Amino acid sequence: MFNITKAMQAYWREENELKATDADITLIEEYIASELPAPYVEFITQFGFVTFGDDAEERDCFDYTFTFLVRKEIREGDISHFKSPDKI
Repeated sequence: MFNITKAMQAYWREENELKATDADITLIEEYIASELPAPYVEFITQFGFVTFGDDAEERDCFDYTFTFLVRKEIREGDISHFKSPDKI
């Protein structure tokens, strides 16, 4: 998982971000006709439907790694989100 800083967590707590319920997860999975990845479910139930980049660090891009047989490539990307599962 990417690095979730203390500043991010503090901002999300202050904003009282909505955390996913079992009903929210079911609603999303029914809509997309697929199971959500376990790490994503863990994230939205623990931290909520958060917005990246609004905290003091303004961090909305994260590094990720592709591992090949003979090399590793590190790339950077941002994360999409939605604030409310009933809006999908």
